[in-house]
Amino acid sequence: MGYNYNYHSGANVSIWVGEDNFARRLGEAVGISYSVIDSATPIYGYSSRLFDAVAPGQKIVQGSFVINYVKGNYVFDRVKAAESGLLNDIGYNNIKEQIEYVESTLAEPKTSAKDKKLFQKELKSLRQQQADFKKQLANNNIVGTPGHTKGSGEIAEFVKDPTLIGPITIRINISGAPTWIRGVFIIGYGTAIQIDENVILEEYNFIGRDIIRN
Repeated sequence: MGYNYNYHSGANVSIWVGEDNFARRLGEAVGISYSVIDSATPIYGYSSRLFDAVAPGQKIVQGSFVINYVKGNYVFDRVKAAESGLLNDIGYNNIKEQIEYVESTLAEPKTSAKDKKLFQKELKSLRQQQADFKKQLANNNIVGTPGHTKGSGEIAEFVKDPTLIGPITIRINISGAPTWIRGVFIIGYGTAIQIDENVILEEYNFIGRDIIRN
């Protein structure tokens, strides 16, 4: 009797950043590694040769991922695009709720003619905002721009620094069995450039709060 074994390779794996409904694929990722570290401590009783209990410790996820260099700020832009989708959706739903409230108020017989004019003006403005959000969602525009202050009293300048973003979620898909690394912060990154035909690689080091497996 034969058994069907299924061994996976890196070709089965895809890496995504962002919350599930708004995640963006890191299509240029060529590798990821991580480890879960728990500082659990064994407790020994009097004259015990073997430990009798284990005290819970602090847990952390440490890892890194590598991407092929395609353009500057690739990782930063993918993360901000994922956050943009989430922010746009929250903003869109918030405006939708406001429109429903104003429409219900206008439909009430007790609303005076004067108030109706004010509510109609507000409704027009809300519908315009709703239309703008639809355009942002369609064009995948990025909401908000991060800033970084160089020093006390100096004007904040626009910096696309991946160590300033977070927390984010990294999802690793292996043939439909996802693993989520939650609460991820990028703590370092670097690259080595050789003057030859080898592909330029960038490595990003990260820490995470926890791992969840499907």
